Amino acid sequence: MHGLPGDFLSTSRFIRALLLSHFAPTNLSTRQQVGTAFRLLGQFDLPPGSILLPPGGSFGGAGSKTTYEITEWSVPADQKNLVYYIQTYDNPGLRSLNFDQLPLDGGTIKVMPLNQPVDVTVLTPS
Repeated sequence: MHGLPGDFLSTSRFIRALLLSHFAPTNLSTRQQVGTAFRLLGQFDLPPGSILLPPGGSFGGAGSKTTYEITEWSVPADQKNLVYYIQTYDNPGLRSLNFDQLPLDGGTIKVMPLNQPVDVTVLTPS
């Protein structure tokens, strides 16, 4: 898709990000701003197959066979409230990490796994 409008080159994605973020509304609630941030970030997701990594390459773990690059996670930060919001490729469910509730004075390293199960809500007619 090199050279086509909307291609996945980093320069094209940078220009799109600049324009979309410039015109995004600013008079929204925190919840709406988080939703807007994820919609903007979603414009730059790399779906499987959009960028192939040749065998023996040095990027993305390309080993003995051709693989592809994907967007593994998206993380917008709410710097005012000290919250990071996280979505991963395998689980688009929204997770948050509240920095004001973390012990940031050092000590033992804490691990918080991102690979949590997907929560699916089954819709049923009422």
